[in-house]
Amino acid sequence: MRLVRDLSRQNVRHHAAGDVGQAFFTALVEVRQPFVVQAHQVQHGRVQVVQMHTVFDGLEAEFVGRAVAQTAADAGAGEKVYRSHELTYAGDLIRCKHCGHTVTGESVVKKTTGKEYVSYRCSLYNTPGHPRVRLSEEKLDRQLLTILDKMRIESDDCREWFARQLRQRTKTEQEEARLKAEEVQRQLSLLRQQQDRLVNLRLLGEIDDRTLTDKATELRDQEANLMLQLAACDVGRHENNEIAIKAFELSQSLRVKWLTADYAAKRRLLEIVFLNFVLDDVTLVPETRTPFDALAEGFVSENSRGDKTPLELFRAGVQGLPATIRAMLCQAATG
Repeated sequence: MRLVRDLSRQNVRHHAAGDVGQAFFTALVEVRQPFVVQAHQVQHGRVQVVQMHTVFDGLEAEFVGRAVAQTAADAGAGEKVYRSHELTYAGDLIRCKHCGHTVTGESVVKKTTGKEYVSYRCSLYNTPGHPRVRLSEEKLDRQLLTILDKMRIESDDCREWFARQLRQRTKTEQEEARLKAEEVQRQLSLLRQQQDRLVNLRLLGEIDDRTLTDKATELRDQEANLMLQLAACDVGRHENNEIAIKAFELSQSLRVKWLTADYAAKRRLLEIVFLNFVLDDVTLVPETRTPFDALAEGFVSENSRGDKTPLELFRAGVQGLPATIRAMLCQAATG
């Protein structure tokens, strides 16, 4: 069997589970914990990889792979079809507080009704002594929506004031940057005039080579410093303020976007807004990414950070966003 040969070449131990129906076999690949199991079904010369979650000797075992030729249902895989991909809260998003392992998802579609059931539980759910907690996707959705709602400023007046202040700060700082750039350009112009006069003095023989070299070095250092200041005026604050506006607009429409999003859009929203999650018994506990944490704590927070207002915290938090998150945020805000 090709799978067994592949495993042997990788020096991975495998266990054949024997024949289950016509031309059917499984191989267990030990990758510490959880175990990973691949189930292959061969029909009419074509290989079908069946994706499942199951339990092997009390430990989590996960059937992984992808359909090569046809769906598991078409292959007659039985009453239930399990899929581990495109489950909103799976894929290392949530950790179990009890043991620290990944919370995994399970999608079950009954062939008799076509109805899909999605649930999540710790990958060591069946380990002796582990809490037997299993949550449906609907329950996690309700908890997440409650978390997202906390970022929305309920008062229309306060929400409009916050957005207005962000835009006003942007306008003010853009004007300040423009004036600063003009001043730096003026200083650069004067500096270059000094460089020209210096060369002329040397040509007239009024200064020697040593004086020319020393003064030219000094002027070049000043020019390099002014050029750095000019570059900072062109990019930094303007970009941060534009991102801050997009981040705030997104934060105030998260519920609406979530309810209408597909799997990819939901995962993008989760990555933008949160760093990770912990499942504490039946409670989803988020670690919110800056700057959204400033809004999650409330517009008027008892957990103040020095003398900074939520507006200042929000704007400051935007500066630390990675470039990938900035790009995703712009995409989500306009989507």
